[in-house]
Amino acid sequence: MPLEYVKPKDIIKSSDWNYLVEVSKSTPENKTSERHSGSVYHNDSNHSLFVSVIQTNQVSNENRITARISPDGSNWITISEYHITAHDGSFYCNLSVNFIVPAGWYYKCESSANFVWYEQYIW
Repeated sequence: MPLEYVKPKDIIKSSDWNYLVEVSKSTPENKTSERHSGSVYHNDSNHSLFVSVIQTNQVSNENRITARISPDGSNWITISEYHITAHDGSFYCNLSVNFIVPAGWYYKCESSANFVWYEQYIW
């Protein structure tokens, strides 16, 4: 079959295809009430997890947000880190980190301010 006629469904196992169809219908879940800055969480599913943490804050001093993942909960890899300092008065800013947590890995996000935390399982 010429490549231009191959559809994704033709090359993906049917059980995986059904999962992809279901995930594509889903929306990110708001996990803010269940997540805390610096706490460690485990992606114990068989699928990767997309995590988005958005910090909205009035900065009068400094603001920081850091996302880390780990295969074992001990050796951490920094995925994203942002730092803003207000030198002349205060201002509002939005800092966000978006990252993917492989199946079986651990993850955490450290934030110096209030945040909104979303998660969605992906392929």
